[in-house]
Amino acid sequence: MRVKSVLRLAQGVTLASVLLVGGSACDSSARTVTAGAATASATTTHRPTSTPTTIPMSLGCNSSVHPASSVIDSGPARRYVALTFDDGPSPDYTATMLTTLERTHTPATFFVVGANVKRYPALVRREAGDGFTLGIHTWDHPYMTKLSPQQRQWELAATAQAIHNVLGANYCVRFWRPPFGDYNDAVVTQARSLGLSTVTWDVDPRDWSSPGVKTIVDRVLSAVHPGAIILLHDGYNSRSQTAQALPLIIKGLKRRGYIPVTLQALLGSQSA
Repeated sequence: MRVKSVLRLAQGVTLASVLLVGGSACDSSARTVTAGAATASATTTHRPTSTPTTIPMSLGCNSSVHPASSVIDSGPARRYVALTFDDGPSPDYTATMLTTLERTHTPATFFVVGANVKRYPALVRREAGDGFTLGIHTWDHPYMTKLSPQQRQWELAATAQAIHNVLGANYCVRFWRPPFGDYNDAVVTQARSLGLSTVTWDVDPRDWSSPGVKTIVDRVLSAVHPGAIILLHDGYNSRSQTAQALPLIIKGLKRRGYIPVTLQALLGSQSA
């Protein structure tokens, strides 16, 4: 079951969020590869074992922006929905998806991998230039519950620094998403202490498994609801099916009366 609570996120604005309990993404059985690329490794980067990288508490955000006190997997029950993309940017698929979003005037949110931000800064600048929201998806996509607190802090801090190196120190980074949906209370508490709200999803077409373009579209449109946070991927492995499905998903959402917005707009006081 899901227990709803009202959280104070920014500038005194309340929003309805969902705590994941019971048979949900908090279960260890659900916090597996269902949310990410199976090839992403937690050992590709040497992480510190004792000296953590520091991270600015403000993360470039206004002092009135406060992290949510619990995990968010959906927004208020309005006709707004958030298309979110994990694992990028990638040189093969991100640009194609951005072109689709730009041509259809569709806002979106990108949870970026720090190593990819460093490799492809032009794509990050394009995402931000389009007015899309960027969030942290760690440096190299590890299972966060298997890391030490110092290693987890490095994952978040290094990615935040990479984003700020590209977009400037004043760019507000307020959200992060745990790879594979893998988190526990310690992970969420630590992220919140760094000024980050933990965001998951509640519509998952499992596009990472390449089930077919039609299947991806059908899964999204059959599960979407007011306030939905939709999980898609633009990095790691082949995302050609997601790129082909995206314009069909957007068309289907709009035909059903849904308005795609950025995650910040979905959870904030104003629509985009």
